[in-house]
Amino acid sequence: EFRERKIKIKNLNYLRTIDFIKFIKKKNITKVLDFGGGAGYHYFITEKLFPNLISKWIIIENKTMVRLCNNLTNSKNLFFQNNLKTNHKVDIFFSSCAINYLNNPVNIFKKISKINCKYLYFTRMPLTSQKYIKYDQYALLSDNGPLTSHVDKDKIIKFTNRIIPIKAFEKIFTNKKFKIIKSYIDEKSAFIYNNECISTYTYIIEKKN
Repeated sequence: EFRERKIKIKNLNYLRTIDFIKFIKKKNITKVLDFGGGAGYHYFITEKLFPNLISKWIIIENKTMVRLCNNLTNSKNLFFQNNLKTNHKVDIFFSSCAINYLNNPVNIFKKISKINCKYLYFTRMPLTSQKYIKYDQYALLSDNGPLTSHVDKDKIIKFTNRIIPIKAFEKIFTNKKFKIIKSYIDEKSAFIYNNECISTYTYIIEKKN
């Protein structure tokens, strides 16, 4: 039920996902590591549009999300795990607006840079022009994945948003091991903090052999 509900919402996130699908289709990519992929939003859109495109889609999420989703999904190519490992056997690393909600985004980006894959694809990623920003956000639990049953009560949960500067991000991926294929603002003023507008970005990065 949650997959059908989400797929019907063709908003900006849906369009970002379509861009990602076009990229992996063009590059003949079949194995995806989706960091912070929730209940499988991007996977189910891909599966609906191109049923035979993906051979393995691994979503990295928190323990609660992994437990709930493993009980709900019966998709043979979709896997939920709660540990990010550098030895995953995939073609591409993908993440959409997730790393900024972790304790130390810079360290996570450094770990991601060591993953054994050909491409890195970041989208809906907030970055600042100069300084680090940290503040709390609030959202409904149901916005972040399935509830365990129809009678579960929705509740408001708190996230800490940690946004790093563009230079801090690019520094990790501007050396002889990487090539930034494409980068652009995918949403202007997506976040507002202390009257400062923060845009989100898409970065497509190739790992050199």
